[in-house]
Amino acid sequence: MNKLPFLLLVLAATVTLTACPKKDKDLPAPGTAILGTWTQTSETLTTEPRNGGTKSTVTHPLPPPAVFIFTADGKVSSTTPGSSSALQVGTYIYTPSLLDLSITTNGVSTPVTVSEITATKMVWVILSRDTQNDYALTETFTR
Repeated sequence: MNKLPFLLLVLAATVTLTACPKKDKDLPAPGTAILGTWTQTSETLTTEPRNGGTKSTVTHPLPPPAVFIFTADGKVSSTTPGSSSALQVGTYIYTPSLLDLSITTNGVSTPVTVSEITATKMVWVILSRDTQNDYALTETFTR
């Protein structure tokens, strides 16, 4: 009988330790998740008329995909291989806890919401609007 409380304690500890979720190996370390080269794989534009009309979603083909390179010193460069587009260089601020990203090029900042990021996939959304519509541009990247 003296061993019963001890055995129950060992059993409870074993169940607790084996029930803990394992870390997902696909998740990057906070703050380093965005570093590296990302190649765009898809682009979807959702348009919602501000007058209450019907929302539309269109997935655009990617003639050549854009490539973004994020470095540890806060710099980002983007280019579209095979196109006549020049290399764009800017800065970024990434807040992993908020999944917010701000890319500044030529003094213009673009706020971006990172909706998903793993070691191999990143999805971001850029919101904008004009006098008639609200837009959500969703871009997916892999590495």
